[in-house]
Amino acid sequence: MSTESAPAPSRQAFAYRDYRFFWAATALTSFAAQIMGITVGLEVYLLTKNPFDLGLVGLSTFAPALLLVLVTGLAADRFNRRIIIAICGSVELLCAVALIAYTAAGPKEVWPVFAILVVIGTARAFTGPAGSSLAPNVVPPQALASAIALNASAWQTANIIGPVVGGVLASISLQLAFGTAALFSALAVGSILMIAAPKQKISAQATSLSTLLAGFRYIWHEKVVLGAISLDLFAVLLGGATALLPVFARDILHAGPVGLGLLRTSPAIGALAMSLVLARFPLTRNVGKTMLGAVAVFGAAHPHTAYIFANKRANRLKILVHDGFGIWLAARRLHQGKFIWASNDVPTLSLQHGQLDALVLGLPWQRVGPHAVISVV
Repeated sequence: MSTESAPAPSRQAFAYRDYRFFWAATALTSFAAQIMGITVGLEVYLLTKNPFDLGLVGLSTFAPALLLVLVTGLAADRFNRRIIIAICGSVELLCAVALIAYTAAGPKEVWPVFAILVVIGTARAFTGPAGSSLAPNVVPPQALASAIALNASAWQTANIIGPVVGGVLASISLQLAFGTAALFSALAVGSILMIAAPKQKISAQATSLSTLLAGFRYIWHEKVVLGAISLDLFAVLLGGATALLPVFARDILHAGPVGLGLLRTSPAIGALAMSLVLARFPLTRNVGKTMLGAVAVFGAAHPHTAYIFANKRANRLKILVHDGFGIWLAARRLHQGKFIWASNDVPTLSLQHGQLDALVLGLPWQRVGPHAVISVV
């Protein structure tokens, strides 16, 4: 008599029905968030013409997550995560419908938008921990690595394509953009509800201040985690200038909503490109120092300042310019001769405007005198 052993669980997350619905919900929610974000920013700026209000857009969605940080994780441990995600997705759907009605009414006041964004931020504050905790409930441990990678790919794809789609839709109609976000939210809720009720270990521990602060204690004692989170926090805070992209798209570049979508998607493309580089050439030494140096360089740039770099042959220049809102790169090459470079004994050197112009042209900038006139010796 022979017995056949049960087949081993698949390591591919897409082999499991419930995960396919979960992944669809993740992708749809991410796309809806990107479309909503770019459309709300554009509408607020068109209404008020005040860059400060663009900062309030981000604050309105971030503040609930910060204020409820002790509650949202506990809720994901105590209640059905699938139901939490479905309820929060329904709230976002209603908020998108409210924004459609607000736009159709020809608004004159901007405060209703901020009120709606606070509600959206509250819903997303509960969705994050519940969604992160639900993935291990819909796939076996063997497929968890595949599920995490696929979730990340869905989020990254939405970050790249979502803003462009949102910009195109907003260029046609703001109501169309909000309507599409509402449709995606509705489909995401439907996908979540299609998941069979997964097995979930509900925490029976009594709620106390100790349980609320358990996560903070863990982070404080795990210094590697504390350092990584701190660096990421500062980098995100310093990267808040992306909230001003509607100003650039409308008043500086005159690129319109589609141009705004392309601007918003550029950081995600850069992140994807760097992830491919790191996948091919991973950091194996001094990872912490490299992270610290990257964040320090990102935050140390002074507004309205140019940083100049030259190759060893001094026939190529690269100039990083911080214009007060972001950083852009320019390059110049001499086919004959070379740029007059400073002495190696001087670690840093500040140049006046006329000296910089002369340096970029390959002229002897050290001889630039008053009125940008080059003296002849």
